[in-house]
Amino acid sequence: IAPGIFLVIFYLVIVLLSNQMLTSTTEEKENRVTEMILTSITSKTLIVGKIISLIILGLVQIAVLFLPVIIGYFVVSTQMNLPDITPLLANIKWEFWPIMTGITVLLAGFMMFTGLLVGIGAAMPTAKDANNYFGAIIMLLMVPFFLLSLFTTPEPSPIVQFFTLFPLTSPISLMLRNMLGTLTVFDGVAGVVILVISSAITIAAAIRIFRYGTISYGARVNLKQILARK
Repeated sequence: IAPGIFLVIFYLVIVLLSNQMLTSTTEEKENRVTEMILTSITSKTLIVGKIISLIILGLVQIAVLFLPVIIGYFVVSTQMNLPDITPLLANIKWEFWPIMTGITVLLAGFMMFTGLLVGIGAAMPTAKDANNYFGAIIMLLMVPFFLLSLFTTPEPSPIVQFFTLFPLTSPISLMLRNMLGTLTVFDGVAGVVILVISSAITIAAAIRIFRYGTISYGARVNLKQILARK
């Protein structure tokens, strides 16, 4: 149950903040105010600030979702005859390594997804164009839910191991296997390392795309030309 909490948090945060991640860089382009902003700060500072603020907003969103429920339950339970959940909490196993794995995957997956969506938004001229790619990314991210029966087997299949190590499906796959107790030490370490590296790559790519595509109003950014520039 404890590792599964991080899966629920990740899913809720992505659902609530994904659209804001995607449009965080397209609004300035659509409103034609990017040049005014860049007269006072550099493009790198602007995009890093956006990514950091989205990560902080995600943490705040987690607190806003869960703290009122927890506080409200204990406040109301003293005044009403609500079921006592103390025995349930006592039976939950709070194991250190599964919880640390869940926290690491949650943070790394959120950072990777943030960098990816911010980069897509910076490469597209409008939010409408960016939404065309958004659906495909969400589908890839949620593929493990559609193949849930494969993740419940004690011995992971090659498909499950591929989804565990593939960056776009890795967050959900790692947290699912961590929750079900089928995550091996090798798959867990390899998946977390790949996810952390992917997070750094997506954020660096988002900075580079925004630097060259922030005033590309009428067309999509040519990624081949951007990556080839020194």
